[in-house]
Amino acid sequence: MSTFTATVPVLLSAALSAAAPAYELVPTTEFIRSGKSAEGLSGIAFAGGRDWWCVEDRTATLCRFTVKFDDEGSVESFVLAGSVKLEGCVDVEACAVDPLRKGVIYVADEKNSSVSAHDVKSGRRLETVRMPGDFKRQ
Repeated sequence: MSTFTATVPVLLSAALSAAAPAYELVPTTEFIRSGKSAEGLSGIAFAGGRDWWCVEDRTATLCRFTVKFDDEGSVESFVLAGSVKLEGCVDVEACAVDPLRKGVIYVADEKNSSVSAHDVKSGRRLETVRMPGDFKRQ
């Protein structure tokens, strides 16, 4: 695992925890075993309301989930609400919603050592963020 791959999920996890301290993050393996979701989820990002984004690492697919919490903060329902293949991606490990552009999500790709912005409806790559040398796969 590259430094890039290890760093991005830690930063995203810290940001998510700070943004939603009232919710306990439940490991995605519980949902995978229940048959209610996609497999191999590598990243998760809150999109507002009941909407969440996740990425499947092996298929480079962005999945939208709707999650309903009960009054105590436990997951009441977790439903796959759609998915799209991410253009130009191979092995995605993390995702983050662009707070300034509606409908844009950033994904980190371990195989390509890249971070790219994508349209959430089409999966089309909008741009690639240049990475410093230390974060590029050697």
